[in-house]
Amino acid sequence: MIKIIIQNKRIYLVNNLDTFQQEFGLKAAIILFSFNAQKASDIVNQLLISEMKDVVVVGDIEENINHFKSAFELIVAAGGVVYNSSGEILFIYRKKKWDLPKGKLDEGEDIPTCAIREVMEETGIKAVSIVRPLCTTYHLYIDGDMKLKEVFWFVMQTQHRTLKPQLSEDIQKAQWVNRGNIHIQLYKTYETISDIFMLL
Repeated sequence: MIKIIIQNKRIYLVNNLDTFQQEFGLKAAIILFSFNAQKASDIVNQLLISEMKDVVVVGDIEENINHFKSAFELIVAAGGVVYNSSGEILFIYRKKKWDLPKGKLDEGEDIPTCAIREVMEETGIKAVSIVRPLCTTYHLYIDGDMKLKEVFWFVMQTQHRTLKPQLSEDIQKAQWVNRGNIHIQLYKTYETISDIFMLL
């Protein structure tokens, strides 16, 4: 399954409707069985102007995410869930939301390198390493035109604890948080970030 967030609404790309409904129990969603790039654009426009909250697109997930990628400008980014030696997790605070460090892919850069660079730039950590890939999240947002942001996430670790938030990117705080206390951060974060912590 792939979930695409747009504002407080969701588009689910699934292979099997019965399995999806058993797991998630959505009863009031719009369900589409045939899909293309034009329908991707149309359904996003409908979501923006209507009361509907959820859309389920049934079919080949890879093919259907490619329809979204061709319908909207794709922004590729990468970031990390960073642990220190005490098992604390690194959060940043920007635009009145708690978030995880991430950023856009530079031209010619590979995705793991981007994730490490962005974590270091946004938090001031001197060194960080990737433990494993975690997941990929998607959300749509308006910045002039509608854009689809694809973020590749990694579990990371560091021995460094000193933080310096990147003020030029409007990051007000960078903070280590004990895993048992992250409910405070998850209360004021984005749905994609909450989803990531369901995988850990």
